[in-house]
Amino acid sequence: VLRQVPFRTGDWYSAAALGEGRTRIQQVDLFPQVQVGVDTSSVGDSILPVRIEVQESRPRLALAEVGYISEGAGVTGRIQWNHPNFTGGARSLTASFEAQSGAGAIGTEAERLLRGSLSLSQPYVFAPRFSLIVGPFAEYRDDLSDESAAVGLSTTLLYRLAPLSTI
Repeated sequence: VLRQVPFRTGDWYSAAALGEGRTRIQQVDLFPQVQVGVDTSSVGDSILPVRIEVQESRPRLALAEVGYISEGAGVTGRIQWNHPNFTGGARSLTASFEAQSGAGAIGTEAERLLRGSLSLSQPYVFAPRFSLIVGPFAEYRDDLSDESAAVGLSTTLLYRLAPLSTI
């Protein structure tokens, strides 16, 4: 929490810095609910205490989806597991497996896809607005354009412009 706020003990009061701190903390996946404010109950001559309250996400999240896409993919499914505080420091680990069987596809040739990935998200890389997502993946594809297999490492560096805007 402290690495996300743009102020430290002894800094001058700034409402803009409080708002920026709340926004930065909310952008960490581990904290879905954040409140930042000034504690007016114990105001002294030169000290203005800041109170930060966070609510942590559930320890782990599992997701399973099954569906049907009539054009090419047919019966599809996805399984995903997420740990929002893997090894501490608000790092998040996600394991995902996706399959498109092609079974029941209408019209075009059936498209088959098997994809598995593991990704680690590291907040605060270089500066509070940067985060890094890195992890291995494997994929097998058999559709109209090609039949291929791929194994690799996916890396994404994100810069947050605003709460819902990233580059």
